[in-house]
Amino acid sequence: MTKLNQVKNLNTLIFIASVVVAIAIVAVVLFFSDAQKASTYTVADFPDAASVVGDPEVIQTRVDKINEYYSQLGSNGGADDFIYWMNIGLMKRNLADYRGAEGAWQEALNHGRNSVVFGNLASLYFYEFKEPVKAIEYYNEAIRINPHNFSYYQDLAGVYRYELNQFDKVEEVMLEAAQRDVAQDNNYYLYLVDFYDEQGNEDKFQEYLNKILSNNPNQNILDSLESSGYTST
Repeated sequence: MTKLNQVKNLNTLIFIASVVVAIAIVAVVLFFSDAQKASTYTVADFPDAASVVGDPEVIQTRVDKINEYYSQLGSNGGADDFIYWMNIGLMKRNLADYRGAEGAWQEALNHGRNSVVFGNLASLYFYEFKEPVKAIEYYNEAIRINPHNFSYYQDLAGVYRYELNQFDKVEEVMLEAAQRDVAQDNNYYLYLVDFYDEQGNEDKFQEYLNKILSNNPNQNILDSLESSGYTST
């Protein structure tokens, strides 16, 4: 290789290295710019908050908490970032910033695949965004991680019941829940008693009512049946 070619190659390497360094600098600047922006929220950033929170002081307190949580991200080597993202999502949801809550909880998943995160996201997709397919996906993942949470099954059944009108799936979800979570099986049968009463399906209503009564129901279940008018003393 001639000396001229060596010089050209060296210049090329220097140019490439300079470009890489420049890109890295830009990335760092953008990162800290975004972090600074994220940690300086004001009440004005939550225009819908008044629809769910009546007290302006409460709104301000929640905004302050969001900024506090953002400022803590990365501290302690990032060991607590999961909790901070969870709390950021909670505060944003409580300020009617549902997309912001979604983003925070999705970020939390990068730090820990916890059933609560999946349940929170499923709830957003069910109640706020009306995206039943996504809601089902996330409820199923929450149930896979924690098969003993009644509210996950109740809401999953609710997606089929209220959003998709797939009534056979309601029974399927609750029977599967009763098998997985035997300690609460009467709670799932009680859901079906209410469901089939609403549907006007007397046979199914009576089937699950009898199932409860023959399954050693506790006093809370008996009180629920009586208060709903399904039984009498």
